[in-house]
Amino acid sequence: MSSENRNRRSSKFQGLAHWFGLAVAIVLIGSFGTYYFWPNGDTPVGESLEPDKQLDDSVTKETPEQQFPPRKLRQAWYKTSGKDAKLIERPQDLPGDSSYVTLTGEYDQWLLGTPVEIAIPQIGKRYRSVVDRIAPDEFGNVTIHAKPDADEEEFLRLILTFNSAQTLAYVSTTSGSYELTGTETGGWITSTSSLQKKRDYSLKDVLETQRDRHANTKYVPPRED
Repeated sequence: MSSENRNRRSSKFQGLAHWFGLAVAIVLIGSFGTYYFWPNGDTPVGESLEPDKQLDDSVTKETPEQQFPPRKLRQAWYKTSGKDAKLIERPQDLPGDSSYVTLTGEYDQWLLGTPVEIAIPQIGKRYRSVVDRIAPDEFGNVTIHAKPDADEEEFLRLILTFNSAQTLAYVSTTSGSYELTGTETGGWITSTSSLQKKRDYSLKDVLETQRDRHANTKYVPPRED
């Protein structure tokens, strides 16, 4: 009798163990299928998320700067002595530190990406820049903008406007700014600080005597009816 009871208990435990193992297997299979085949916001159906792919997709790639073919190095102008300044008469009241420069006349050949060397005679320095914008207008003027070269730390900006008869330029550096005015062949470059010192702010910025256009207007009283 006792042997028969022991056999019944053993069979009962074996049955419970069988069903318990089957339940664990079902749970594991369900978890596996859900992880790899159930759609979610991160992984497409039927695909696994690879660590390398996840890293690449999470990093925002910077758009490379627009590349241009190699350009010829251009000179903005050349320093010349005062004796050679025969093409343009020295403007009246020009500051003493002004220098005459010869213009190349090749500004219409500058392209985007053209490297430009800019000489500042007042301080004896040359700066490297790169053309990054060219803006023509309907009046025949062309304005060229140049930014610092990759290795240039003291130059800030060049803005040069030219047409068939006149050339204007503004150069900004960490040591100050400079302005140029001239024709298509030559011009005078002066520091902005010197120009501001020479400016007489007591004079009115008008060409003619101001007049009141309503001085002779007859007064007409409003109608009462």
